[in-house]
Amino acid sequence: MKTPCEMIVKTVLPTIRASIAQELVENHHMSQKDAAEALGVTTAAISQYLSEKRATKRNLDPFKSKEFDKLVKEAADTIAKRPGEIEVMRAICRCCMQVRSTRLICDMHRAIAPELGECDFCLNLNCNI
Repeated sequence: MKTPCEMIVKTVLPTIRASIAQELVENHHMSQKDAAEALGVTTAAISQYLSEKRATKRNLDPFKSKEFDKLVKEAADTIAKRPGEIEVMRAICRCCMQVRSTRLICDMHRAIAPELGECDFCLNLNCNI
């Protein structure tokens, strides 16, 4: 069984970064180098995100929603203003928390663990178990 955190680390965060990178380069006209510095990754990672060699799960339904697109655009808008590290971290974490709290990850999680049924683990953001 994969925990929600494993799903986040292996699928959600790379997809968030890839989506933000694409938004920064295409719509905010940042260079790959600047996008890499802003996101705290290498230029090679940005290149792989843009060519879809990395974070290849972007075609999954949870990441095709208007809600996810809005979160990415908001995060990219914040990051494009070149704020400090705390603001960048907050923008990325906001995306991740929204994916968890709005159940965007649930269908993907149930696909690999059908026994979860109507679990609400991710809605309990404090994870008081």
